This record gives sequence, structure tokens and C-alpha cells, in this order.
Amino acid sequence: MTGLADIASIVTSGATCAALVFAGLELRQSRARDRRNRQVEIEGVAVSWSPPEVPRGPQDPEGRSRWILEFTAYNPGQLPVSDVRVEVRFALDVERVHYDRHVDPPTRTMVLETPVLAGGKERTWRRTLRMNYAASHAALRETTAVVSFVDLEDPRTRHQNIWPKHQPQTDDQGQ
Repeated sequence: MTGLADIASIVTSGATCAALVFAGLELRQSRARDRRNRQVEIEGVAVSWSPPEVPRGPQDPEGRSRWILEFTAYNPGQLPVSDVRVEVRFALDVERVHYDRHVDPPTRTMVLETPVLAGGKERTWRRTLRMNYAASHAALRETTAVVSFVDLEDPRTRHQNIWPKHQPQTDDQGQ
């Protein structure tokens, strides 16, 4: 009987080893998948912009018009991100018009900030900008935004995403 018990013990040990190897491989794959999902969440923090109101022509003697633009930062991840900073880069000079009608000096960069952006949420800023009407349509297609932030898993690292990821082609670039 001891021979049969020894064989059963060897088979049991082999099955246990195989199960441990399988569990280790599954754990390894699970951790790799979690790391990749987290990376996708970080790379997915995005900014979009759109004009809910578009001017129909110049609105002053200098040929400028007022555009209302909405800038929205998105956090697709499950965890919040903090110290969110959006730097919008325009291809022409813009002047921000404040609610009290105060106008900032011309600039090609605008910064928007929020301390925290919860997971799965978004934050929208609505801005009135004055710019040259004749150049505005083409220049707004060349607008880019850089969103930078800190995530909970590594608060010492500042992440940065540039949008759009691929600069759209204008008519003369595609020929």
C-alpha cells in the first residue's frame, strides 16, 4: 500500500505545483492588465473645446469678433487627479473679455486650473475671447491644449497630455 500512497502523494504534489504555476501566471497577467488600464486612464485625461456661439462677422472697426468657447477637461479614470492645469495655445492673439467687460491684453496662451477632478467627471470653463475674425476660423483649428495633473498613485510625478493627439491637416497640408 505504501507504493500506492507514494504515487498519490507524487501526483498530488505535481498537481499542487501546476496549480501554483498557473496561479502565478494569472496573477502576473492580472497585474500587467491593471498597469495597462491605469496607463490608459492617465493618457485618457483629455481636454476638448467648442464654440457654443459663433460670430457671423467682425464686430468692431479693427475686424475683431467675440467668440464664446467652452473648454472641458475630462478624467476617464476611476481615481481623482489633482492640481489640474490646462494650458490652451492659440495660433493667433486672443483677448479674454471678463464678465465685467474688462479685457486682458492680447496673448496666445490661456491657463485654466482646478484643484481636483474626480474620477469619471469633467470640468468646464466658459470663456469669451476677442480675436481677429478673418483669421479666427483657420487659427482655431490649430489650437492645442496641454493638460497636466498629478494622480494618487504617484503624487511626485506630474503627467502631461497634449490634445489633439494628432494635429488636423489643413487644406494646403494635404496636397
